[in-house]
Amino acid sequence: HTHTAHRDAQLWDAKELICVRTFSRLDYPIRTMSFSHDGSLLASASEDLVIDIAHVESGAPILQLQVRLSRSCHV
Repeated sequence: HTHTAHRDAQLWDAKELICVRTFSRLDYPIRTMSFSHDGSLLASASEDLVIDIAHVESGAPILQLQVRLSRSCHV
């Protein structure tokens, strides 16, 4: 669950209705997020074009990427 005005992504246990982990390494609001095909990784991206990749189970950071927009890309 994420709110577009927040910098934190929260992982919830749907059965117990509790937050089990908060991912909060981005400096700007999260605009998109996605799980890997096996559910072990979470990628979240912010307004400042940073993509953060973390392990879902531990919350440990794996990689943070700074992305550049192509001049031909229209946002």
